[in-house]
Amino acid sequence: MKILTCYHFPISREARIADVSVYDNPKEIKRRIGYLPKNAPAYAESTIEEALSFAADVRGLSTVKKRERIEKVLSECSLDSVRSRSTETVSKGFRQRLVGFRVGHPVRSGYPGSG
Repeated sequence: MKILTCYHFPISREARIADVSVYDNPKEIKRRIGYLPKNAPAYAESTIEEALSFAADVRGLSTVKKRERIEKVLSECSLDSVRSRSTETVSKGFRQRLVGFRVGHPVRSGYPGSG
C-alpha cells in the first residue's frame, strides 16, 4: 500500500495504476486513487468542514458538487454535530470518519451512526 500511495517508491520493479507510474507521476496516482495522508497538515488546524472542503478542492469538485458532497459526508458519517470543531479537539473516532469518508469517494455505511 505504501508504494501504491507513493509513500515509498519501488526499488527493483515498477508499480503502475491505470498505466501511470507511481515513480514518474505520484501526484496523478494520488489524484486517481483519492489519496490524502491520514495526518495531512491541513487537518490539524482546520475544522471538520474546512478539512472536507480542502479535500473537495484537491479533487477539483465544482462549487455545487463540493457543497452537496460535504453535506452528504457530514450527514451520513454523523459528523454534522462537530462540523465547526477543530479536528484536533474531536475524538479519534471522528477523525477516523473524516479520513475514512473522503469527499471524492462514495459514502459507505459501517461506522456507528452512519446508517
